Formats: sequence, structure tokens, C-alpha cells
Amino acid sequence: MQRYERTRGTLLHAFTRLHEDGLLRDGVDPVAAARSTIAVMDGLQVQWLLDRSLLDMAEELRTFLRQLVVIEL
Repeated sequence: MQRYERTRGTLLHAFTRLHEDGLLRDGVDPVAAARSTIAVMDGLQVQWLLDRSLLDMAEELRTFLRQLVVIEL
């Protein structure tokens, strides 16, 4: 449980900083983004544990985060 809380806190801090720097898409709430990311990570982990051949967990998570964050290169 401590690891979960620490991860949630870290994600909230990261999304808050992105929001402050104007790097989150308009209308994305940092708190909701952190919660959603944890939910997606949990769901992907369960799918991956059930059948590792069905998904690329890292790529699926990157795709989800790209939808939330404006990546400017």
C-alpha cells in the first residue's frame, strides 16, 4: 500500500508540474490524470499477468500518456 501511495503522489506531483509548465492538454486536471494513469497501469498489469503475449505494457502506457500530455519536440 505504501508503494501505491508513493506512486500516486509522484504521479500527482509530475502532472501538477506539467500543468504549471503548460504542457498538459487544455482541460486535463492533474489529479484526474494521476488517478487515470494509476488505473490504466493497474488494468494493464492485470492483462499482462493473465497473458503476457497480448500486450506491450510499456507501449500501451506510453500511448495513454501521449493522449494526456502535449509533447513538444
